[in-house]
Amino acid sequence: MNHAIRRAPRRASALARAPFTRGLGLGFIATAALAAALPARADTVQGNGKALITKDSASVQALANLEARRSIVRAMLTRTIGGDRLSEVTPEMLEEMAGQIRDDMIHAQTSERLGNDFVVHLTADIDGAWFAGMLSDYGIDSSSQRADGDRQLILVYIDSATGTASDYSKPAETTYEYDRRTGGSYSDQSEETASSKEAAASSYRHAAGSSRSSSSASRSQDSGAFRSQGAGAYGAANAYGSAAGQYQGSSAGAHSASAARASASRSSSASATKASSAYAASSSYRDKTDIAAEVHDDVHIRSHVVYQQPPRSVDGDAIRNGLNGGLLQYDVQPADAWMALSSYFPSGVPQYDDLKRDPAFEGFLRSLKARNTPFFMGGSFTVTQEGRDPASGYLLCSGNLDAGAAASADGRVIASNTFPARATGSSPEDCASVLTRKLADLAAAGLGPQIQRYWRNQARAAKGQDSTQLADYTLVLHAAALDMNLQQDLLDAIAATQGADLQEFVSSNAQELRVTVRYAGAMPLQFALFGQLRRKPAFAAMQSNVQGRAITMCLSACGAGS
Repeated sequence: MNHAIRRAPRRASALARAPFTRGLGLGFIATAALAAALPARADTVQGNGKALITKDSASVQALANLEARRSIVRAMLTRTIGGDRLSEVTPEMLEEMAGQIRDDMIHAQTSERLGNDFVVHLTADIDGAWFAGMLSDYGIDSSSQRADGDRQLILVYIDSATGTASDYSKPAETTYEYDRRTGGSYSDQSEETASSKEAAASSYRHAAGSSRSSSSASRSQDSGAFRSQGAGAYGAANAYGSAAGQYQGSSAGAHSASAARASASRSSSASATKASSAYAASSSYRDKTDIAAEVHDDVHIRSHVVYQQPPRSVDGDAIRNGLNGGLLQYDVQPADAWMALSSYFPSGVPQYDDLKRDPAFEGFLRSLKARNTPFFMGGSFTVTQEGRDPASGYLLCSGNLDAGAAASADGRVIASNTFPARATGSSPEDCASVLTRKLADLAAAGLGPQIQRYWRNQARAAKGQDSTQLADYTLVLHAAALDMNLQQDLLDAIAATQGADLQEFVSSNAQELRVTVRYAGAMPLQFALFGQLRRKPAFAAMQSNVQGRAITMCLSACGAGS
């Protein structure tokens, strides 16, 4: 028989050195924390060791540390094979096993002085599968081997409940792109103009003439005349209107004078003056307002949605194979599920959730007995994709494995649990694969020791009870119709059996009587009672079913569950 068991190298690891200080007064305390990675399938175990304080502090530390490691090994032996089998491990084996407790298995260490002793307290994380493999290396049988359970297989059927239990209506990844732009602009093209024009012109003309004559007659005459004429024009215009006008004027005059003197003179003069002027003025004003301004706040949001894709495989082959391998490391012998399932369900193997509700399930379990497979482990696992981890960028997924093992004959549960886990991966398939391995390891670490504990109890029962040692027994009388006369017959037999003493009356009904009996004698209790009852016709065909100190006595054949 081949076992896939991880072997640990046989080497004595260096002893962890705890600080040692020679005590003053009443004592000292030294502590040290050792960081170590927690194994995936670790049992936390504590061990204590002490050594007498001497001047050789290094030797004292080493002795106390080694004794603490021996204590860890003894604790693991008790968990794995039971305290009643510790004597199978020789001192030499114990010493070598203690040397294989590596430093990285030590999770924490403290030390103190108690009187004249240096005491070390170690806390270790021990992989149960690794320890079981080490026991196999030393030839120490597992509980299943001791109870001949390695010849009785466990059929393991694990499948996916709903593919990967993903919600495909929800996206696996959603990316949002956000862009916001704000700003403004201003333009002023206003125009303001003003102009004015002014023009002026003038002309002036003047002419004059004179004549004069005289005579001795002294007669004079004076005469003169003048005339003047002028003209002008003006105009003005602005934004409020315009005006224009012209003017013209003339004047004339004459005078004469005479004197009767003896002399006469005559004088004449003439003058003419002409003046003209012109003036023109204009002005204009223009005011054009042209101002443009805008303010914008533009927001753009873009979303990219990636929806989950169905898995490439919806069966439970991967997790089933991983669980089978993990159980082998705990010396639990699994059987191939497909051979039994496909032959019993030729039209198609139902999923586990459907199988356990199928009326044919009971017949299938009975068929396993012919295959030397008295145990059936069934379960389902789910995987939920949770999207992308913002910290690492990998995809996140989580899942649960719900599994249990029971006896095929009567459905008695020997191991059961629910195991959750989380994982990351580069794709949904990769994440589910990593998660599957985690769930398989967790399930093997949880169910393997439970199954071995069942076989340990079976081994103890197979070893038998020493009936000469005083002990309490649970006694059950079972019948299809159990009247008061039959119940009283059993009570009378207990009273008449030497070494038997009725302790407690537990329960009674039409099919069963349950009591507790304290007994010590040369003959097993069930045979001692049958010796008292076999002369009664109702008890002549009585059978018994014994599990340790639990005895079931049946008036006819003891059926399933008896």
